[in-house]
Amino acid sequence: MKRISPSRLFYLLLTCILCCVVSFSISTSQISLSVNYPSIDHLFIGDIDFTLSSNQNLIFILTITSTQRTKVRIKATVDIELSSGISYTSATRLRTLPIAIPALPNRKTITNLDIGTNSPFKTDQYYFNSDAENTVRTQMLSSGKLPAGTYMFNLWLTDSVGNDIAGTEQMVPIMIKNITRVDLLSPPDESEIQMLFPFFQWTYDSDS
Repeated sequence: MKRISPSRLFYLLLTCILCCVVSFSISTSQISLSVNYPSIDHLFIGDIDFTLSSNQNLIFILTITSTQRTKVRIKATVDIELSSGISYTSATRLRTLPIAIPALPNRKTITNLDIGTNSPFKTDQYYFNSDAENTVRTQMLSSGKLPAGTYMFNLWLTDSVGNDIAGTEQMVPIMIKNITRVDLLSPPDESEIQMLFPFFQWTYDSDS
């Protein structure tokens, strides 16, 4: 029977202990995701097409917190339900490349403006349903704004491999109402205005 030297035995025991410590550290790591978002009354195609870098609003602000240094990916989908009754689930989908979360501070703040082709955090998976894209582009206003409806941004985290991290799901709902008709109430149409600073009153209809 081959004997193991004391130094060799000590090295093997130390390696086992270190492996156990690393394994324990990984298993007890906690990662959370919080989201803040401003009130938005319009969207552009670049807000749901992350391959574009123009006409983008600030839609969401993500704060990723971890108890230790790690890497995560952000996954997002956009569900579209237009006021015309047409709807698309996961009209767009994306997944970022791994994002490093430092140990100190143990958090990172990322906005939708940071994600995309020409942004700091690149994507390795992206999809835009061709039917959904054609529909919204066809119904877009001359100003470039998307048609009225509800646009739901679904956000969550995965580990560096791509496994979903439970408890990190967040949603950002955006409801758009586009004005389709404006009627002047006062002063009456074609009336003479004697005031230097007249007061106008009108009513409007929206397409939602």
